[in-house]
Amino acid sequence: MSWTDIGRGLNVFDTEPVEGRSKWLDSPQDVLAFATSGEDVSDVVVIARGGTTTFVAPALSLGVRGVLTLQGGVESHLGIVSREFGIPCIVGVSFTEGRETERGETVPEDGTLLRLDTSGVPDGLVQAGGTPS
Repeated sequence: MSWTDIGRGLNVFDTEPVEGRSKWLDSPQDVLAFATSGEDVSDVVVIARGGTTTFVAPALSLGVRGVLTLQGGVESHLGIVSREFGIPCIVGVSFTEGRETERGETVPEDGTLLRLDTSGVPDGLVQAGGTPS
């Protein structure tokens, strides 16, 4: 499969690259619906607006594949918690492709196959290699 670079940010810690399907979680209600859906989330990369967005933390306990944020730094709440859970995390990601949110940000469509290259510090790379399901 070929991968296209669609975003860059700050890598929270070194891990092997991981792949998963994207899921935008924009509110506590989104997280609750995600957490109670009963679906297997082991291949999901959650995307949230900010690194201090503590309401996303329950998604980490479900065993998601990775975490991306549009804002924040490596010492932000989600960065620290993702490191504790051992879940790859890239913060402050600027996406070049995707859909526009209500606030005008660009994020991948839900279900897009993403690859998080978290093998280096300080830079993390997000690539897309699939289409929404």
